Amino acid sequence: MKLKIAIVILLFVGVSRIGYCQDSTKQILTKDEQLQKIKIEFEKSKSARKVVGKPIRIVEFNNLVDKFSNMDERKIDRLSIGDLIIAVRIRNTIGERDTLHKDRYNKFVEVFNSNFLKVATIKLNASISKGMILYSKKYNIYIGNTAAPHKNSLYAISFME
Repeated sequence: MKLKIAIVILLFVGVSRIGYCQDSTKQILTKDEQLQKIKIEFEKSKSARKVVGKPIRIVEFNNLVDKFSNMDERKIDRLSIGDLIIAVRIRNTIGERDTLHKDRYNKFVEVFNSNFLKVATIKLNASISKGMILYSKKYNIYIGNTAAPHKNSLYAISFME
């Protein structure tokens, strides 16, 4: 709600560009970049409040995304339960956190949906639960996003270094 209010105020005031200086070269941000910057600032302020999920820094999160994005089917079949849980948490977090820059994670989502999903469902002994979502009772993790965020199924990303 606060994010929507901030965006409305920004647009109402008529601010069309936010500039910043870097190496004495002035660069202008587009409206999409402005909105992304506002979302990141909002997420930083939100991260100070209680966020559901296992804590992780954005740098670590992005490193894991890159690692799993480049795996082929043979490697995915040999992953440990721990690695599959990490991949599921990443996918759930990308789906849950609307402030993440989604384009950054498209490749991972594609690989997850085509390769990880089947392997994770089988190895984690997941079955369809309420709301037609996959749930592993044995590992207490959902595969997919739930109406109410589930602590063990997500990462709580910290944008602070």
